[in-house]
Amino acid sequence: MNVSTRNFPLKPDELKKKHKIKDGGTIFAFFTTDIENNKIVLLCSKIK
Repeated sequence: MNVSTRNFPLKPDELKKKHKIKDGGTIFAFFTTDIENNKIVLLCSKIK
């Protein structure tokens, strides 16, 4: 899984270590906060 953050308290490396995530693959996890300051994760995959 590929991990990216934007306006999130933890960095990608910290999230990978905490959740035992390995780099790579076709799934993308975007950790961010919404307009009401709730922490959210968007799980996405590439469409070929």
